[in-house]
Amino acid sequence: MNKENGLIDNLKSGNGKLELSGTRYLLIRPDTIIGIQKAMERELGSERCGQLMAEGGRIGGSRSSGKYREQGRSGEELIQYMCEVGTDLGWGVFKVLHFGAQDNSFILEVADSAFARAYGESDHPVCHLIRGVLEGLGCSVFQKKATCVEIECLAKGDCACRFEVSTPGEGASG
Repeated sequence: MNKENGLIDNLKSGNGKLELSGTRYLLIRPDTIIGIQKAMERELGSERCGQLMAEGGRIGGSRSSGKYREQGRSGEELIQYMCEVGTDLGWGVFKVLHFGAQDNSFILEVADSAFARAYGESDHPVCHLIRGVLEGLGCSVFQKKATCVEIECLAKGDCACRFEVSTPGEGASG
């Protein structure tokens, strides 16, 4: 049974724009993004490609989460809301596994990542856009530089994708 998608109900479309709460979005197939990613990997290598894809995600994640933070959400509420948005956008099913306000960290799981599915089998994590968005989210939540590591990936044969976000010198374990 499908749940109602509040995000879809709040999208506005017209004049060539798709907006949610005044922020412009666009619908694009995951295989289009992965096509760009694989072309970048061929030209730049996996590591550099991952850094650049994550940078794009970080910019979007910082802007979105910063805007939602200004609306008065706490750090934990902000993480939960961004998980709901990611799920509703079709990126996968986001779930908070750990939130540590004391150690400035959180761990999220993304079941059925659209990016990992579109990528296919890999020997390395491939969900660079999600990683970047979560890093931007971490910066907004903790109000300082944060890093994100994809510690498990569906494309590598793991059951789901798992991301650990922390501030330098701190981290989650679990």
